[in-house]
Amino acid sequence: MNYANDSTVHGDFDNAILIRNNQTLKCFKKDSGYYVYTDSENDKMHEYQVKYVFGHYPLQNYLVEFPGGRLQTLALTWNSKDHDWFYMAESVYKNMSVTHANWLHWTNQAQNWNSMCADCHIAKDYDVPAYTHYKAFGQKGKGLVLVAGVKFEVGSGTLCINCHMHGQNFMRVDYRRDHSFRVPRPDLSEKLGTPNACNQCHKDKSNQWAEDNIVKWFGESRHFQYGEAFNEAKTGSPGADVDLRDIFGDSLYSASIRSIALTMLVYNNDTNDNLLIHVLNSREPSIRLAAIKQDEKLSVARMNLAHLYSVMGMPLKAEKQLSLFVKENPVDGAGYYNYGLILSENKKYQQSLASLLKAGERSPENECVDYNIAMLYEFFGEQEKAEK
Repeated sequence: MNYANDSTVHGDFDNAILIRNNQTLKCFKKDSGYYVYTDSENDKMHEYQVKYVFGHYPLQNYLVEFPGGRLQTLALTWNSKDHDWFYMAESVYKNMSVTHANWLHWTNQAQNWNSMCADCHIAKDYDVPAYTHYKAFGQKGKGLVLVAGVKFEVGSGTLCINCHMHGQNFMRVDYRRDHSFRVPRPDLSEKLGTPNACNQCHKDKSNQWAEDNIVKWFGESRHFQYGEAFNEAKTGSPGADVDLRDIFGDSLYSASIRSIALTMLVYNNDTNDNLLIHVLNSREPSIRLAAIKQDEKLSVARMNLAHLYSVMGMPLKAEKQLSLFVKENPVDGAGYYNYGLILSENKKYQQSLASLLKAGERSPENECVDYNIAMLYEFFGEQEKAEK
């Protein structure tokens, strides 16, 4: 990772153009900076300055700085192998509509450099052939070839990442590792149809062959894996809710796994409904968001969802939720007050004033409403109304 300058940027910023979905994306230089003209967080085209570069070969990513130091990874990506631009989402999320409203869009959390990328990109060295049952580097033997077409040298099986972070061709031009550290489970491949690292290399062997070797080396005991509970929920197996609640209640699982468990629960009984209400106050944003989305029609859910979107730097999504809230709750002064504040944040000042005036009618005792109305009147140059 480095600052974007003439010595670090490899992409073509000489007014290069990429056309996709009836949009014309541009990469250009202005003054001494590097800029892109691309789709934005509100689905309109917008100009952004590239602040940092990451990587150089086989591709180079570009980071844009948003308010609060938030760095987002542009979907526009430079292919250093073939010397051309491509839009990453179209290669990574095939057959999906990744619009500005989607969590996977480059302006949203999935492409946030600070929390989703930076922590894991640290090289580590570990080589224990005795534990992995593979030859060490330099010994005679045949190399391994993955389904993705990447060839590993003899001894590469001793690397932790080849058993615990297997991967696939990613972003069209590069072999990438799974961003988690997993125990190979060929037994689950047999049971659930999930992939496993063993057979990604030993593709001429069966899942059962891999499982037999693991049993021989490490015994038959296996820890419960959350995928088993998710499969139970999808197939409607009795008792699935018990396992899902156990997963959610176990803080050793990541927030993302616990959030998925929450979304898969069946909410037609008091136990699960009470859990849903309780976790609205969770410290984990992804868990609160999962809980709220179980019933977005609830007024309290819309208000909480709007607050989450606001603190996550998504004011337009917050505005949408509050707009729906005030339509469903036309006598709620607090709703119009919060709606007025977010409209002002989105620079819709006339609409903000109208909403705050409605809030004042419904909550005349709220001094914060009066203060914000006065500030807007002063902004519009109506001093007498502001003083009143």
